[in-house]
Amino acid sequence: MSVRPSFTSAAAAKAWDDHFAEVDRLLARAGLSDSGLGDNLRRQLHDSFLAEPGEREPPRLHAAMERVGRPADRLRKELAQALLDRGSRTGHPVTIALGLWHALFTSTREALRAAAFGLGYGVVIGLMVLALLKPVLFRNVGLVRDQVGRLSFGIVTEYSGSTEVLGWWAIPIGLGLGTVLYLALTLLLRWSRSR
Repeated sequence: MSVRPSFTSAAAAKAWDDHFAEVDRLLARAGLSDSGLGDNLRRQLHDSFLAEPGEREPPRLHAAMERVGRPADRLRKELAQALLDRGSRTGHPVTIALGLWHALFTSTREALRAAAFGLGYGVVIGLMVLALLKPVLFRNVGLVRDQVGRLSFGIVTEYSGSTEVLGWWAIPIGLGLGTVLYLALTLLLRWSRSR
């Protein structure tokens, strides 16, 4: 049940509503409207407002909001945790990406972990894109050996005298390797969330 003080000041009531409109917008964007995070933040601000000395509501509410913090900053850790927990269970890539984005702005440890997982998922995306580009840029995508014998992987623009080693096998190898890496990263993310 939503907690809201019985304001006598219209300005305080509007400030409260504006504050929680932002909270609700953030939670809805992350798909966490039913998570209870908004109600927890309402209770915290309500208790902080009641503990604030003074008689005028707008200054008391403003001081309470300063103490609780901006919704985007206050919810970031909870949003990251909830999104990463849900994303690692379901494997949904958008949920995982949103969770990693929010985790980048929490603590240094979480930011480093999010950056490492982001790099891993970036490799997955790269493998998938290369596999999908193979039919369009057949000779320039894949594992290419130049005249000297050096191997290059990816999109190679300088092709004269070079040989593409994998041929059409680059498509199933890229898609298969990308899928296995995605599943491994998601399982590792789930394991790291449960610790």
